[in-house]
Amino acid sequence: MAPRQSRPDVRRAPIVAVTVDGGGDGGTTVALGIAAALARQGHSTAVVLEPGVIDGQLGEHVPETTGDWAVLDSPGAGRLEAATRHDTKLRQQLRAAQERADVVVVDPTGTSARGVRLPVDADVSLVIAPEKSVWGAWLWSDYERLDHRPAEVRMAAWLSEGFESFARHYRQVHPPTRTEELLQFLDERFTLIAADRSSEASAEFGSLYSDVQDEAEVLEEWWDPNSSYFECDPSDTLPPEREVPDSWRTEFLQQLAPEGRQRCGPAWEIAAAAWPARSRARHQLRLHPTALDPEKAGQIRRAFLQHVAAEATEKWGELWPGHGQTWADAEARGEDLTAGWEGNIETRIVPRTPDAVAAHLASVLAKSSASSSPAATTVLVRNKVRREDRGSAEQLEEVSSHLAPAGITALCEIPSNMTIRQNVGRALLTPKPALAAPFDRMAGLVAADCLNSSAQVGNRHGRPSTDTARTDQEAP
Repeated sequence: MAPRQSRPDVRRAPIVAVTVDGGGDGGTTVALGIAAALARQGHSTAVVLEPGVIDGQLGEHVPETTGDWAVLDSPGAGRLEAATRHDTKLRQQLRAAQERADVVVVDPTGTSARGVRLPVDADVSLVIAPEKSVWGAWLWSDYERLDHRPAEVRMAAWLSEGFESFARHYRQVHPPTRTEELLQFLDERFTLIAADRSSEASAEFGSLYSDVQDEAEVLEEWWDPNSSYFECDPSDTLPPEREVPDSWRTEFLQQLAPEGRQRCGPAWEIAAAAWPARSRARHQLRLHPTALDPEKAGQIRRAFLQHVAAEATEKWGELWPGHGQTWADAEARGEDLTAGWEGNIETRIVPRTPDAVAAHLASVLAKSSASSSPAATTVLVRNKVRREDRGSAEQLEEVSSHLAPAGITALCEIPSNMTIRQNVGRALLTPKPALAAPFDRMAGLVAADCLNSSAQVGNRHGRPSTDTARTDQEAP
């Protein structure tokens, strides 16, 4: 079938635009899928795709080319052609497409040209709504957490969670002194050097710092307490104390002393005098170099218990303050009172109310950088829908009815395995029934609105319906 010839009395082919805010949401997949579905229904279809698709994923499905157009393997009675989008000449490209086809499908965003807008008004806009909002909330369902643990375990979890944020804030409000910072710095750097020495028994002591001294930039990193390059992570630990003689600490201080006096002034002498005994004591308590001193940690815990006392009394009643102190004592010993109770927490999916889902989807559409023209028929497309996030048929139908006042004619969904893959051409041009069904339903909506309606000229968009298309099974 050759491209149709335009006549002055024939209306130009309608344009179906696939719109999405950015790449990765399946705009090109939907564009090719709806174009193939229209061709299956016998319509001559031209699809304008983002750069790279025809030469890449569709390369083996192009039996012939005509100028800038690639004739694709026809999945039905209709002719299917594709062209690569030229953003600077998109208006001319779309007009040419309208001359050669019954319907034109175009993906105006995509990964390589984010935010591209159509230079002409679309007749139908297929808007892909993200499955997650910018705030991170699921659109169709929430996750309800049911905690079946004993009250004292739940209180311990509540305290531990609150203590973590309180401790961070407390340390910001009560920053360490220069000497305290220097003591922790010595703990961390000594751990790195001692670990290095213990792993190389024959190596000269302090070889790590000797290497550091050779480069001024690296030396600056060494003396920066917040350096990520010399960060002391949980896996960096000292050898057993019996393998760390006092001479190691003495030699360590002697090696750092010249630079330390110059950089830290009087604070160096104070810290250097106190550090060896402090280092031994902390090591015997098996404290990691980054851990707070027990006295300091206890001070923060006491402040925390006072801070939450009123709220805890109201929330936990008679469990407070007795079990609160029990938690504090366990925290001081490094014990987790919630360990072993993880199996008593249940998480279940709870569908969101249709009006809340509809309001959210309408908001996403209104804020979209690729929103459709006011006159266009708007079909909201749920792409990459996972089985557990689908919602019931009743929920979809109710959501659709709530969307109609916002100008959204229909709501369609495509299962999660309908994504561009290595064999995208075969998957979309000749899909399995479970994948073909949602695109065929969507093509039926487009055809009824743009191609088969007797009211093609004039205002065709004053009759929004609430048709809902969905698929009930994933393709294998």
